[in-house]
Amino acid sequence: MDETDRILYDLGYFGNDPYKKEQIKGFIQEAEQFMVEAGVKKEKITSALAKTIKSLWCEARDKKQPIYLVNKDKMIVSLISQLRR
Repeated sequence: MDETDRILYDLGYFGNDPYKKEQIKGFIQEAEQFMVEAGVKKEKITSALAKTIKSLWCEARDKKQPIYLVNKDKMIVSLISQLRR
């Protein structure tokens, strides 16, 4: 099971919906781009912690919740700061 399929499964999408799969792939790319721009080294983008960040990002985007990443109290920012070390 690849990362996209794992996130789809975690979000409750069990079917083979090509539109949703492409949408989740786009969310994963957004998360990766944000992490790199936040100072995370590219080799850490595939770590377990980075996968958690991508899952959280995809969940928020899928639920159409705003992602206020500039707030230092948010979980995604906290996890990214751990990756930057």
